[in-house]
Amino acid sequence: TSVTSSVQQEMDFAEGEETKSTTEGGDAEDGAEDMKTPERGEVHKSPPVTLPRFDPGSPESRHGSRTASPDHARLQLRLACLKYEAEEKLRVREFELCKLEIELEAEMKIKMKPMELEMQAERSVRGTDAVSSGSLAATERLD
Repeated sequence: TSVTSSVQQEMDFAEGEETKSTTEGGDAEDGAEDMKTPERGEVHKSPPVTLPRFDPGSPESRHGSRTASPDHARLQLRLACLKYEAEEKLRVREFELCKLEIELEAEMKIKMKPMELEMQAERSVRGTDAVSSGSLAATERLD
């Protein structure tokens, strides 16, 4: 109830201010009808704000005839499909390139492995030859 009494006091104060301005000789007649505070219990009802009805034939609803035409919609759909197909082709190309790169690396490793084994065998043969020739030289000295 204290809230309603404070609201009531504010309304009374606003009414008092309005009466002061009109009695003091201001330009109250220049719009006093519009700015007048309604009396207690009096409610001014204005019609609700609504959007205008949609009329498919009106130029406002079309925003230009070519953007709403079925041909334009088909064209937009076709362009979207072409764009998607181009992106898909690019993804497939990148995948194939990556796959080829991996296959080439694997093939290179397969071909290099026997060569590496061959080089290791040659090193071990040379190492054993060097060790055996070194041991022969050592045994010859003993003789």
